[in-house]
Amino acid sequence: MPATIYYFSATGNSLWIARSLARGLDPCELVPMARVWRCEHIRAPAGAVGFVFPMYFYGIPDIVERFLTRFEPDSADYLFAVVTRGGAAGCSLQRVGDLLAARGRELDVGFYVDMPGNLITLHDALPKDKQQKVLAEAERKVGKIIGVIARRGRKGERDKPLVKKIALGKNRSFLEGVHGKDAAFNVDRDCISCGFCARICPMENILMAAGRPHWQHQCQQCLACLNWCPKGAIQYRRRTEGRKRYHHPEVTFKDIESQKWQVTARRVPVRKEPG
Repeated sequence: MPATIYYFSATGNSLWIARSLARGLDPCELVPMARVWRCEHIRAPAGAVGFVFPMYFYGIPDIVERFLTRFEPDSADYLFAVVTRGGAAGCSLQRVGDLLAARGRELDVGFYVDMPGNLITLHDALPKDKQQKVLAEAERKVGKIIGVIARRGRKGERDKPLVKKIALGKNRSFLEGVHGKDAAFNVDRDCISCGFCARICPMENILMAAGRPHWQHQCQQCLACLNWCPKGAIQYRRRTEGRKRYHHPEVTFKDIESQKWQVTARRVPVRKEPG
């Protein structure tokens, strides 16, 4: 039976994982959550269906929560989740399980894969050599995950009870205020009005006006705008000044831009892709 993977990715970690899984599970279709989450009904195809996305503040991103509340899993015969994270424990798998349970299904298996972090509002990006070590270990783990999914295995990872209880509360608090957190973004004098931030935002949350980005308070805190800015000109308050940016070395700007819901009049004219 074919497989389908729904993914959400901002700086490429989860897209890279989704692609790696798809190659191992061929035939497998990749579907961006950012392209379908607004649909009133998201009906699962037959076969194995997976969800790949990053952990946000110990839990799941707002877009993933909204996607799963609209997801109709009845046609799928096997459900799996793979969550990328910067190393911290959380409740992401539990939350996916809870949302599927509300739809009358259970998560058959889930895994975490540690990846280089992109949360540079809190810490600097890893040096390149350490990134490569983390990515090499992630590649090995993905190979093992493919084996489990291919044989429809049910032995995966689970969130620890104490961590789960604390993390659920922290993630709920984060989700309640996440849309307005973009008020802390600003641009410095290095901004060249290229509009790449507006193009890449998965939520189309950025408008360009008078050559500057303006955030529209539907933010996910995915940090795509900040990490993909070719001049490093987007800052979060003053926390990110001087910090390195991160995106997965095998994922391009176009890869992330193309996952969006639709092309609208709010897009700026296409320019050369940043390096």
